[in-house]
Amino acid sequence: FFDKTQRNIRYSADNSLCAMSENGASQRRPQSSRKGRLLCVFISLAFIAIQLVLNHVVSKESDQHLDKDLGPPEIKASYLTSTIDELLQHSEASSASLRTIINSLKTHKPPGLHGEEITDIEGETKRCESYGFKYAGRRTRRRVFYGSNIADDSWHTIAAHAMESFGLYHTVALVESNVTHMRTPRNLRFKADSLNVRAMQSGIFGPTTDVFVDQYIDTGKPINATGDSYGLINEDLQRELVLERWIKQGMTTDDLGLIGDVDEIFSRDFLLAAMTCDVPQFRTGQDCKKPKIAPKTLIFEMAPDCITEGRHWFHPDMISGECIDGVGDSNTHPQAERVMGVGFRFKGYGRENDDYQHLPINSTMFPLFKPSDTRMKSGSQIISKRGSHSAFHLHNYFRSTKDIRHKYWTYTHGYHGSEKKVPLGEFHEDIDLAVRCFTNRKDKHLPYVRKKGGFDSIDGLLQPLAFQNKEYRKQRFEEMKQEILKDEAVYSSFEGTYKK
Repeated sequence: FFDKTQRNIRYSADNSLCAMSENGASQRRPQSSRKGRLLCVFISLAFIAIQLVLNHVVSKESDQHLDKDLGPPEIKASYLTSTIDELLQHSEASSASLRTIINSLKTHKPPGLHGEEITDIEGETKRCESYGFKYAGRRTRRRVFYGSNIADDSWHTIAAHAMESFGLYHTVALVESNVTHMRTPRNLRFKADSLNVRAMQSGIFGPTTDVFVDQYIDTGKPINATGDSYGLINEDLQRELVLERWIKQGMTTDDLGLIGDVDEIFSRDFLLAAMTCDVPQFRTGQDCKKPKIAPKTLIFEMAPDCITEGRHWFHPDMISGECIDGVGDSNTHPQAERVMGVGFRFKGYGRENDDYQHLPINSTMFPLFKPSDTRMKSGSQIISKRGSHSAFHLHNYFRSTKDIRHKYWTYTHGYHGSEKKVPLGEFHEDIDLAVRCFTNRKDKHLPYVRKKGGFDSIDGLLQPLAFQNKEYRKQRFEEMKQEILKDEAVYSSFEGTYKK
């Protein structure tokens, strides 16, 4: 309607012309009366007003952002409940465990809702000390801007992430692409005003958190990724839209940027520490040489009861706005040459920790970080809670083994466009560990084994808030066990081994 209206409306300052036509060409009419001319001008202005309104509507739709000012809290709660109820009837909620975790979003309130003002000084001091930091008297929390690519992530990970971070993120900036990392075409799940987007914007991340889902559209043109040794340039191009969204949302040098995947989740306790404590990387006056922190991340393979023993992940990654490109001072920090302007730095600009030979000798300031740097550049300080984990990786938390196979076929782990019709465990040692967890088979020959006792083995340590529902844990385990047994009936089981 908007496009058709634009084509059909024509207005001229010449008061003898005022016409609408189907082909867009103005039609000259005889000199009209003063009254007729006024009427004509009034009609034209009315159409211009309509255009302005339509422009506003289209602009909001392209942003894929729901106006969160829905009125009183009870109205917001009602909208959240009705949207989640609608999602529960959708194919996205195709299993009992999904319905359980999605349904919990309607009433989830984390323990100790923490506002912007810092009031419990004693509690914050103890929290800071548990991560090796100090509390230096800060009275308001830093704002956190979260950013991630999103694709086939299940509502297991979306819901768990929303529950853990509830009310703590200022902005959630997600970006979906119409292709995978290997440029395999895919259908968009998060189109403007889709149920998935409406559910994410319904308040599940908190009543004041702004949630956006932007789209990166790959047109199929050749990409010159010379210098990209990791093969992740498509991911970097996509993540650049996260940075654009943060800047539009008013990120400042005192804010924090958090880059990760949806299934990589800082514990709520750690997020509060980062927002409150005196973290050296977040102090003013950064040279931006090594400005990142990352967590010691506990890995859950497909279900809460399948935990990897002795191996940790080290994402997501957090950085001060002072060291973020487009937010920090570009006059103080030199520019880095990069793959396609957004990807990995070229050698000599800090691709590795001390690789700065292309900067002036004795430089004291270093290039600002793009999302690709925040995600992949080495040099992060790893933060643990008294030696234990401080974040969670919900690895391969898909709805089915079909979705897992699709991931390993078409994404970064892909097999060069050729679908591998092999036993599931043959794809990767992590998957083999999970298969053996669900089927209770031996795993001593694997590089890493599962934790004895499953979820109960981390009692007393940080746990995902979403996993504290015992019924959910049981449902997810049984569902994936059946999925794996059905998969093995078609592809058989993997009897090989991996090098330790």
